[in-house]
Amino acid sequence: MYYPDDVKYSSEHTWAQIEGDTARIGITDFGQEQMGDVLYIDFPNVGVNIGAGEVLLEIETSDTGQTVYSPLSGEITAINRDVDDSPELINEDPYGAWIVEMLLSDPDEEEDLMDADEYEEYVE
Repeated sequence: MYYPDDVKYSSEHTWAQIEGDTARIGITDFGQEQMGDVLYIDFPNVGVNIGAGEVLLEIETSDTGQTVYSPLSGEITAINRDVDDSPELINEDPYGAWIVEMLLSDPDEEEDLMDADEYEEYVE
C-alpha cells in the first residue's frame, strides 16, 4: 500500500489534498482495494454544500455499492470528469484520481484528519 505525505486521511478511507481554502478529495489506496473494481460513481452536483461526515457520493463496484462520506465541509466546486468517464482510474491511480474539489467552509477541520503515518497505522 502507498500513503503519500502530501494528503490527509479520514477514518472512512478518503484523502484530502488541501491547498489554502480548497481541497481535492479521493479514495485511498486501501479504500479502493477494499471496494473492488469501481464501475460507476454517482457524483454530487457542483454548488452543493456538504458537511464533514455527510454522504459525499455513492460508488458502484464489482462487489457492492459503497457510500463515501466527506472528510471535510464545504461547497463542491468541481468534479473530476476524467473519473466520471473512466471510474476505473480510482483503482489504477487512487491518489491521482481525485473525485471532487471543494471550497472549504471550515479549514480547521483539517486537524481532525490523519497524516500518512497515522493512517498507515490505522489500517494495519
